[in-house]
Amino acid sequence: MAEGLDDKTTANELLTKLEDKIPGSNFITNRDLDHLQLLITVAAMKNHHKIIRHILKWKPEVDANFKSKLADDSGLVATPLHLAILGGHVHCVRALLTHLPLDANVEDSSSRTPFQIATESDRKDVMREIKMREIKRLLMERSEVREFVDRLDKEKQLYVDYANGFLAAATLVATVAFASWLQPPQGYTNESDVAVKGHPTIGAFVVFNGLSFFFAIATVLANACVTMPSPQRVFIGTVVEKVRKTFILPYIFFLLSVSCVLVAFTTAGFAVLPPTDRWMMWFITIIGGAVCVPCLGAIIYKLYIIFRLQ
Repeated sequence: MAEGLDDKTTANELLTKLEDKIPGSNFITNRDLDHLQLLITVAAMKNHHKIIRHILKWKPEVDANFKSKLADDSGLVATPLHLAILGGHVHCVRALLTHLPLDANVEDSSSRTPFQIATESDRKDVMREIKMREIKRLLMERSEVREFVDRLDKEKQLYVDYANGFLAAATLVATVAFASWLQPPQGYTNESDVAVKGHPTIGAFVVFNGLSFFFAIATVLANACVTMPSPQRVFIGTVVEKVRKTFILPYIFFLLSVSCVLVAFTTAGFAVLPPTDRWMMWFITIIGGAVCVPCLGAIIYKLYIIFRLQ
């Protein structure tokens, strides 16, 4: 490189040489960007890691987090790191990651982080697979990437733990509801008929007890969707987002199941007690309702907040 040239002149010379060497390298828009930033972008796309190392060592204050919009049909707005990963340029990724001010978790215009691109990128052949694994290893050497991935892993595990709790509770509700069919209130009028005729409370019990059973089973099935393992090539952030949305279903089903159990229990109490003693069931219903209804209301409100945020 010639001595005595200012930074802008030198950068322009490097850019001109690069464009002469690589036809079509001028399809980056926003050409009013700093020439050094533009040069890093072109080098990242065309796998010229030595130029990236030279620029960042020569002018470490250059912003390597800037985004450029590609003038192709994709309309992608991305940083040099995104572009290097998309191209599978391991040496360029390594050169960029040595630049400490670089944000390794920055998102492109599609809200994808570099780690997400490396995880979900198409594996066309064995060499591409090896390159993406190496890129993921390089990214995980950055503390901010490790913290980001660990936070997502912990969030996913939190939802799985909650789902397991719902699974145990829903299994208990389904067991109790199923057992109630074996010994319904007032028993059977003969070998197989439930004493529903003349007892509307027993009819209500049958309806709500059956609903509680099926809502509990639905909770179990919805939990299976939450806890089901994901393919290795799916980004952990995508998995967490899907789990967060899917988790609403067991939440709703479990809430409906518990509500139906409460109604079934109340109707069964009114069915078995004689009219003179039904005041006890009223007393139990009022006290129990004063405890359970606010809790159910709090759960519904929290569910509304979760749904609104998503």
